[in-house]
Amino acid sequence: CPYHAWTYETDGRLTGVPMRRDYPALDLAENGLARVDLEIWRGFVFVRLEGDGPSIAEMMALYDAQIAPYRFEEMQTLSPVRLRDRAVNWKNVGDNYSDNLHIPVAHDGLTRLFGKSYAIEAEPWVDKMSGRLVDRPSDNPWERFYQTHLPPVPHLPEANQRLWLYFK
Repeated sequence: CPYHAWTYETDGRLTGVPMRRDYPALDLAENGLARVDLEIWRGFVFVRLEGDGPSIAEMMALYDAQIAPYRFEEMQTLSPVRLRDRAVNWKNVGDNYSDNLHIPVAHDGLTRLFGKSYAIEAEPWVDKMSGRLVDRPSDNPWERFYQTHLPPVPHLPEANQRLWLYFK
């Protein structure tokens, strides 16, 4: 730990505490790091803090072939990430993406990109939001960026068809 200079082994055991004599009741064996499940899938790091369930690869297997053309594991940052702190419940934010009724009202850019094709598929572990990009260049530069750079999806009937995908 660079802040307190405690030393942990790669298996999580606490093996070093500066000024150890000042903490006679500290049991090193009881204060190691908690185990978590960690999985890297297509460049994303997933951590399960508690409980059981299928692996991320198992959860995403149904959609893996559709996701592969996006080559997430090869992506690089185009510009710095800008964060805005908000006092919201993360579950409400996540659940919001499972509702496409608000898209025409609140997301005019998505509506311009997809017309009425924006759709949701709900599976036990994954919600897939997708849409077929309209076949005319947008006047908006960011929308044109998506239209230009989203990969073709080879299994669709038209070779130039492109999808935008979001998985919860």
